[in-house]
Amino acid sequence: IDHNGIFQISKGLENNTTLKELHLRGNLISKKGAYYLSESLKKNKPLELLDVSVSFIGHTGTTYLLNSIKDKKHIHLNYHGNDVR
Repeated sequence: IDHNGIFQISKGLENNTTLKELHLRGNLISKKGAYYLSESLKKNKPLELLDVSVSFIGHTGTTYLLNSIKDKKHIHLNYHGNDVR
């Protein structure tokens, strides 16, 4: 899945009321896709786990995601293997 596919997933996440875990490990998400996810996470309430490990989001993409969940203590973000400095 690349950033275009993530855009579609992100739109669904905005209105999600049941999904608790989303595993996207090993995709070509990129920082653009991470931005899309971060915007949807601001509106999403039930998600408890987001795995974007080894998804080429880099430092910038990881920052987008971490900033979007900084006030949501119930979400675990797995971002290992993304060249974060």
